[in-house]
Amino acid sequence: ASRVLSELSRRHTLVEWLGKRENQHLLKREQLKLVLSQLAEEEPDKFADECDLLVQSPNVRFHLKHLVLAVIAQEVPTPRLSTIVMKWLSVQDLADRVLDTVFWGHPKWISVLDEKGVLVAWIDSKDSALRHRALNLLKSVASIDPERVVKHIRRIQAANPSDTDTVVRMLPFSVGDKAGHFLPIRLDLLERGVIQHYFDWHHLGQSFPREAIAYFKFFLSKVHVTKSNSSSSPVSWKLREPYQKCFDHMGEYGFDGLASAADAYPAELWNSCIDLITQLSLPLNPSISREDIQCSFHTYNHEHELMVCAVRLLIIAGIKRAQTEGANLFHETTKYHDTRSPITDLILAEAYSELPSECSDEVLDWLLAVPARLTASEHQEGVSKWQAASNLIKKHAATCSDRVFHSVEQFLVFYKPPKLIEKVKRCLEWSREGFYSAFWGNDQHALLTALPTHRISQFTQGLVGTLERRHAKYPFDSGVRLSAAGGWVVSPVHDKADHLSDKTWLRIIQS
Repeated sequence: ASRVLSELSRRHTLVEWLGKRENQHLLKREQLKLVLSQLAEEEPDKFADECDLLVQSPNVRFHLKHLVLAVIAQEVPTPRLSTIVMKWLSVQDLADRVLDTVFWGHPKWISVLDEKGVLVAWIDSKDSALRHRALNLLKSVASIDPERVVKHIRRIQAANPSDTDTVVRMLPFSVGDKAGHFLPIRLDLLERGVIQHYFDWHHLGQSFPREAIAYFKFFLSKVHVTKSNSSSSPVSWKLREPYQKCFDHMGEYGFDGLASAADAYPAELWNSCIDLITQLSLPLNPSISREDIQCSFHTYNHEHELMVCAVRLLIIAGIKRAQTEGANLFHETTKYHDTRSPITDLILAEAYSELPSECSDEVLDWLLAVPARLTASEHQEGVSKWQAASNLIKKHAATCSDRVFHSVEQFLVFYKPPKLIEKVKRCLEWSREGFYSAFWGNDQHALLTALPTHRISQFTQGLVGTLERRHAKYPFDSGVRLSAAGGWVVSPVHDKADHLSDKTWLRIIQS
């Protein structure tokens, strides 16, 4: 490069040094690249002048002109170089190449256009080609220079709030790109019903957890609850149009990303979602019972995916907060103790099972205040309906005061589940037909066994022993909701049926 620069001083310009077009081979290209880089560092103004000559000379081949533009794109725009490059934009044959090579995706050169007022003039122009050119240039640096793009978006919104199409054109395709800068703008578009991009919940939750929580809260706020005609699911939760497609393919992979966000910012997720979930899970009217809501919530329905996801995230956040904040969480959540929401009770039960021993008395008092909380896990697939209450009792019954322990023990021994009379009648009808089913003791077996054995009375010890022996032989009701599946059973005889003797057929039938 130094040798070429010394030659340059004798031959005046790089155009002369390059010589005839047929001699401008690839070796010359590499030499030119080194010379331009050194010249830009040592003599910026001379570099600008040489670039001007090279780009506009008819004696320089296209691939070398493109190299010059690529080198310029990497350099800092000096006043002289900026003036020359801006001059090229008025040359019809050069403008598109200069925009694509020098300006596209290079924030320092986009700033030259912005500072000279060119971007604003193009955006406000009635010429659609100029307008689209400016919008595309801004979009090319949206992931690198988001502040500049946001500034122009705000100016456009102030002039024409309904012009959402222009705003969408300026945003990066991925919701995760500079998520924090574009969050208010994207939320405003979503509020207007503009769903412009695919939500990669896994990437969003892993890389931008706080933004993921904000988006999730927005979509949860768009869920509405309605009464259903289905007997197995009397209540239905649906995401309003046009937001459903944002959760069409979330699945466990997407949930894992949100779960990491809940683990990283548990208080933020809790405060964003707990009030919404509580409101959505209240009985619509007196004809809808607590059990109806539980049954509907845990009955598989693709439309309920967002609600189920929110509850799972709140349980993760609640457990994390209980482990780190202790008694403060309990005192903060007392306002949810009388909400009548079975889903909120389930979330609180899961979180309270991780509270420290200093909260044991208050937690157990909360559990017994509403007997239905003993079956907070009811209708969850593969989970005992007493699981949440059992975990709570196991954690706190060992450390609570004698007064509270005695109250819990007595309450569980004499606890009568809802609809006990209906269950007794049903069991008696079955017994007349030769089918025996216990109508009492399943709840006691599940919950009394969670009490610490060294604290229970002799009477309770005897009762637990009786229940253990009975359930070991006749596991009448595990409280677990089972799932069903169908399929085909293929006969082992199949094509061999014609070869079986009558004696063999008789043995098969009798077996």
